[in-house]
Amino acid sequence: MNDPKQSLPNEFVDHLLLQASLPIRIQKISFNGNPTASVSVLRDDRLAFGIGTKFRKFLGIHSALRLKSIRSVFLQGELHSNALGAFAFLFRRFGYEVRSIAYARDPKRASANSILTTRHSHSLELFSSRTDWMQRILRLPEKTSAVTLDSFGFANSALDKSVFCKIDPIQEEGSPNPERSESVLIPEYGLCRAALEGLDSLWEKIPISEYDRIVVDIGSGSAYLSALRFFEDRIPFYGVAIGLPKSKLLFWLEEKKKLLGLEWLRIADGRILEPVGNGGFGAHYIQNLEYSKSFYQRTGIPVEPIYSARTLAVTEMRIRSGEWSGRTLYIHQGGLLNFLDPLTETF
Repeated sequence: MNDPKQSLPNEFVDHLLLQASLPIRIQKISFNGNPTASVSVLRDDRLAFGIGTKFRKFLGIHSALRLKSIRSVFLQGELHSNALGAFAFLFRRFGYEVRSIAYARDPKRASANSILTTRHSHSLELFSSRTDWMQRILRLPEKTSAVTLDSFGFANSALDKSVFCKIDPIQEEGSPNPERSESVLIPEYGLCRAALEGLDSLWEKIPISEYDRIVVDIGSGSAYLSALRFFEDRIPFYGVAIGLPKSKLLFWLEEKKKLLGLEWLRIADGRILEPVGNGGFGAHYIQNLEYSKSFYQRTGIPVEPIYSARTLAVTEMRIRSGEWSGRTLYIHQGGLLNFLDPLTETF
């Protein structure tokens, strides 16, 4: 692989950890048309060079792995996804041996996330179909199964507060064995209890008494399920379905909460919202990009067109219509990296 020559200096990791420990930044914005309503944006997009909340998920997983002295991971997912790019970068910089197994419909396409994954993986296996990729995942030894991360006993462990003590970088190996038993397969999207508990470092800083509702976009569902687990019924928590239609997303969330040992969570149908101009990830891309441009010009906050722009458009529509009044907090989770080029051209 095209590896970085060496891990970045310790000061770099220290800086990331310091960022995660700082108070959250909340920026109030205005939507004209409803004087009874206000909107604030929690700027977690500023964390870890735009990686955002995925850094908190990583810290939860990192904390769990440290408890078992595990220092080698398999990563899995779509080559151009924010999750795979972020995790490859973070695991490598925190001293793990990183092996990535990915799929991409267009293996020759280069994106910011694919470059991150390629450069920060000790090895990369790439498949042109999700079916072939899944077959490869299923052939991994049982000790590196997708459920290993929680079956090791991490599911009920609180986030290790000493996570802010990093592990030392791993010494490079000539030809590491890709099937070594001490490696752990990180679930796709990092969807595990350790990651959900890592997000507690965000939820616990939110002054919920100052808001009437919280809104988040739902991709994999990890942030949404984590928030429901943490807040329970203390504040209404809304999610906007991105990628999957609402009916399929509800089924996905019900399935995942059981796998995560969160059967008791109640997912309210009325608090899962559909985006304006409902469609898949690429639907209405130009309109979403224009909304990103307009939102940036009004607020100075950069938002990407797939998740943030669509969720904020739903929020704005409900406020302008009068359906929502009071104080709304939107959680900006980051994920701008793959959209820097089109955003730069548009702005």
